[in-house]
Amino acid sequence: MPLNHIYTDFTLRPLTGDDQQMVLDWRNQENVRKYMYNDQVITLADHAYSVVL
Repeated sequence: MPLNHIYTDFTLRPLTGDDQQMVLDWRNQENVRKYMYNDQVITLADHAYSVVL
């Protein structure tokens, strides 16, 4: 099934330091973690961020 969806109600932007907790929360959701190399819940201190501010 091809992905033909067109979404127009969002805007992409570069990540900032303010996004770190939100991205980590997404990463730690069970339905996302199961696809990660490490499928354990991780802390912000465990997660390495490379964010250009």
